[in-house]
Amino acid sequence: MKNKVVLNHNFAGFRLSEKGLAKFKELAAQDPTSPYHTEEDFEANSYDIIYGDIPRHDKTLVAVIEQLGGEAMEWPNDSLEVVEIEGDKYDIIESEEYCEKIITPDSIKWTVIK
Repeated sequence: MKNKVVLNHNFAGFRLSEKGLAKFKELAAQDPTSPYHTEEDFEANSYDIIYGDIPRHDKTLVAVIEQLGGEAMEWPNDSLEVVEIEGDKYDIIESEEYCEKIITPDSIKWTVIK
């Protein structure tokens, strides 16, 4: 099973632009399964939404980045990308090489005790 996750290619997080936030609000309002569907839920979480402090696999966030690209971002050096991962487990780590990197159980070389 594949899932989409938003990855940031720069340090220090990201921030949605006014256009990105408006699109997020519009799409969340159309989806009754979104945790940000109602005006109250959106307003209660707007700070976290603006600053990307919501799950990176949130389908509304993914859709905003796919639809608006760079226009979804407030800061000019933000570089967000939607990537597909296999499975339903991931973690995002900061890496000097990639700024952010997604790791999944399949991407880790495990040491096996015998």
